[in-house]
Amino acid sequence: MLRLSFCLMVLGLLTLALPACAAEKQQPPVIAGHVSRIQDSVTLNGVEVKATGTLVHVGDQLATGKGSRLELRFTDGGLLTLGENAKLVIDDYLHDPVRIKGQSLLSIPEGAFKATTAAIAKLKDQPYQVRTAVATIGIRGTTFWGGSLDGNAYNVLVLEGKGVVVENMAGKVELTGPGLGTSIEAGQAPGSPVVWSPERQAEASATVLFK
Repeated sequence: MLRLSFCLMVLGLLTLALPACAAEKQQPPVIAGHVSRIQDSVTLNGVEVKATGTLVHVGDQLATGKGSRLELRFTDGGLLTLGENAKLVIDDYLHDPVRIKGQSLLSIPEGAFKATTAAIAKLKDQPYQVRTAVATIGIRGTTFWGGSLDGNAYNVLVLEGKGVVVENMAGKVELTGPGLGTSIEAGQAPGSPVVWSPERQAEASATVLFK
């Protein structure tokens, strides 16, 4: 009888603990920002986005279709625009202005994009990164573009601000100011910084312009 009572007590304690464990596991998703502009077909986690103001969270996956554009405004004030046939994963995005902390990690394996950084990129360690299929881009507080113009090499261009660092396993290059760009072939180090002509800069910008 004593053993039975003990077993029932243990079972009762476990039953009480289960809801608490479940509550701990079901934390609300972290809001990263919201959709601020849409053109044509855009999906969020496979579901079509039909309205601006739609919230996006850490862990979300977004994609654009042919001829589409998407603009996101993040919680720290940053902006990101995706061109057509692009994919984005919000791996991490947290801004805590009270404790002056934050971090951002975005993966864009396909398509062209333009990003304008804000409060997170101004933090001491500048914890803002974008991962592409061929390199990781570390940001210092700037507006920059990434994508392919010729169908082969991947390109990164600084449009405004302090510049970016483009790095992969094969090497690293620093783009220190507006108009400087680099090209990266798969498996190779980023090319040396080159000043892009106004025409080539306009070609890059056109890939993320809204109609």
